[in-house]
Amino acid sequence: MSLNFKSRSSGYLVSLDSMEGACCGADGSCEFTTASICYAESGNRFFHNLTCDLVDCTSGVCCNNGFCSKITEQECIEQGGVYHHLPNSVLSHNQY
Repeated sequence: MSLNFKSRSSGYLVSLDSMEGACCGADGSCEFTTASICYAESGNRFFHNLTCDLVDCTSGVCCNNGFCSKITEQECIEQGGVYHHLPNSVLSHNQY
């Protein structure tokens, strides 16, 4: 498996085996591994080039009708929103 993306002038094909980062499990755990191992082991989020100390696998934001707020995933589901898990650096630098 690989990731295929393009910039303005070049295309890239990157193997998931070469991408390392934080892998969040469904139980909120975090492991530093490759993207291919993360997805093979049912990791629900992968953050390329980030370590587990920079990622909170238990937090995120809930967006509903164009507005986002920091609430729990369960509260978000109950309100009909879409929950997004984000790395700590995003949560601390943006207001939700």
